[in-house]
Amino acid sequence: MICSLSDPGSRAQQEMANILQRQDQLVSLHLDSFTSMLAERCSLLISLGSAAASRVAAWPGPVLHTMIAHDQFQSLYQDGTRYPRSAVFIDQPLERYVALMSSAMPEHSEVLLLSSENTQTQIEPLVDLLRRRRMALRTVPYAPDDSIDKILADNTGPNSVLLVLPDIRVLNSDTAKTIITASYQRGIPLVGYSEHLVRAGGLMAVYASTTNQLVDVRTAIQLWQETASLPAAAYTRNYSVAINYRLARALQLRLPTEAMVLDAMAVVIDDD
Repeated sequence: MICSLSDPGSRAQQEMANILQRQDQLVSLHLDSFTSMLAERCSLLISLGSAAASRVAAWPGPVLHTMIAHDQFQSLYQDGTRYPRSAVFIDQPLERYVALMSSAMPEHSEVLLLSSENTQTQIEPLVDLLRRRRMALRTVPYAPDDSIDKILADNTGPNSVLLVLPDIRVLNSDTAKTIITASYQRGIPLVGYSEHLVRAGGLMAVYASTTNQLVDVRTAIQLWQETASLPAAAYTRNYSVAINYRLARALQLRLPTEAMVLDAMAVVIDDD
């Protein structure tokens, strides 16, 4: 049997686990009651979220990780593994952020990235991707004690965009409200990686919805059932965008529809 493993306290994980159980006949297991004896009954384990991924990383059997970031997957297996492993990453490749900004706000050519040690390796490729779209990057190290208002005052102009990547040292439960509020008060569009960020007051985001993730998860399951092999770990083939049009009006921005932005992003990514 094929099993999913999730944290019962996570609403997003339970949503996906319930869909997989109801529509795909997977057996749903929970972290708080998970044992190796249960795992031995599963021909394939599908982990949902970072805690489940860490829990089964050393399991001597095939694992498909979902709802984890690319960097976490790399960290889990930096020393390699002799067991079948794959992943459907929940984060987005950098080119999708660049495509989102250039498609929705082509006049905003200056990008400010709040960075930490976690994002250092992404700066150089981001600079290159932005340069291709005639955009420029400025990075500022950020810590919770720093004044985000001063950072925005010193490093942004009328054509600036504030970009936040999935970096727990920059955007977390302690800093999110401050960053969102400061960007609004300064009139700087905030672009990120989460639909929840847009709902909380960010302008727009590119992200992998549950539907986007399920397409790739089901493809991997089908491949496993037919060939007993797993596909290479990858970002979701499809992605979604969320735009806060109420905020856009407050910032006096006229933005295309989400469908139009998605179409334009596909063209930009193909060009690159």
